[in-house]
Amino acid sequence: VPETGNNLLSSILHVLSDEERSALGLEGVHDNRSLAAKISERAFAHRASVKTLLGLDTDKPWIEPAIKVDASFMAYPVYPPSGQGAHSNDLIRKTVLLYPRLSGEEINGFLNGLGENEAARHRELERLRVEYQTTREQLEAWAAQSVVAQGADHAVPNPERRDIMQRILSAWRKETDRAYSDDGQFLGYSLDLSNLPVGDLPALSGDFSHVGALSMDGMRLFNGSNEFLSRFTGLRWLSMANNLLRTLPAAALDLTGLTKLNLSGNRIELTPESVQKLSALTSLRVLNLNFNLIGQSALPLPGFAPVPDVTHMRELRQLHLRGNQMMVWPTGLLGLTNIETVRLDFNMITVIPQAVFDVPDASPVNRNTHLHGNPLNGETRERMAEYQRRSGLNFGVLLRRRPVEVRDDPVQDVAAWLSRDLPRSERTRRTRQWNLLQREGRVAE
Repeated sequence: VPETGNNLLSSILHVLSDEERSALGLEGVHDNRSLAAKISERAFAHRASVKTLLGLDTDKPWIEPAIKVDASFMAYPVYPPSGQGAHSNDLIRKTVLLYPRLSGEEINGFLNGLGENEAARHRELERLRVEYQTTREQLEAWAAQSVVAQGADHAVPNPERRDIMQRILSAWRKETDRAYSDDGQFLGYSLDLSNLPVGDLPALSGDFSHVGALSMDGMRLFNGSNEFLSRFTGLRWLSMANNLLRTLPAAALDLTGLTKLNLSGNRIELTPESVQKLSALTSLRVLNLNFNLIGQSALPLPGFAPVPDVTHMRELRQLHLRGNQMMVWPTGLLGLTNIETVRLDFNMITVIPQAVFDVPDASPVNRNTHLHGNPLNGETRERMAEYQRRSGLNFGVLLRRRPVEVRDDPVQDVAAWLSRDLPRSERTRRTRQWNLLQREGRVAE
């Protein structure tokens, strides 16, 4: 019997007198929910009478099944009871239809935690069925949409969207792999949608708070799929690398439980608002923003440095900002005490703040910071040389007493490194190594 929206329940409540409603424990003429629960409980308590009224076969005492189940309703696999006791065949049947991969023990455990009584379990199971069906219909509609593929001249359905749909539904059913932290802590179920270039994902009604790890790399995401992400409130790991994102996804910045966030390989620029929200992700242990446009700002603001603020990220172990446009140091970096890796290489840093050279030798920051590939000015290099003599640390930058002359002709440069008596294989190997160094901007070193 529905909880709300049913004229029958309302009619019954109005027909009953105040004394009758009070005797039944009903609060008034609008207490549809309590009346529905009482009708359901009474129906379950008198199942034999209900079977007779519905024209179903009554119990046959000469049939004794191997396990204690209601044989008159058997039309699906039967599982042994456990935990709080046996559940009705109807509950088991509906559970099997909704979660077909659950074992008998898992079904009993699931039903035991679904409600305090049979009626409550039926109501919750029906709610879950509606949630699953609604989510499936939303995904079906999205998967059926025609899109114009790269190089095509007309729109056609993308078959990879159906693959995405099946993976998402499996995650809702908790059929995907489990994710664990390095110390063995269960983080939740995982969902991997990577390398299926379908573009942004649709808004869904389903609850995916049980998913702890979500990978969306290489999907050609542009807007961040924020409505989709908002259903994954329990995420601990999120990866959206190698997409087309231009800003930090707003929904990702609301996931305060994140411990790993990978947004590398996008086109992200920071704004004052996104810097502030990113700084609130204080549970982060790994933040990867490699190969973006961090440090660049379409709308430069006085006093605003478009770089991450990690002041309050006390648990941060890895900070990856390689290959960006940064000209200044990340805010709050020098105060981190648990940091193990800091990648600032291949940015636009010309000056290192004096505070960096004043950091205590016991601090892990300078020991784990990589700065090579930055256009450091002469004065900064001199200060680095002095710091290296004092501490033995060089930030991964190879310092020379005299600058190496860099020639304009790359052919002549590599030729000066190859003697004529070298074997052809060795000459080929050295040429490849030279080309690699040249691409990384390290030929002068």
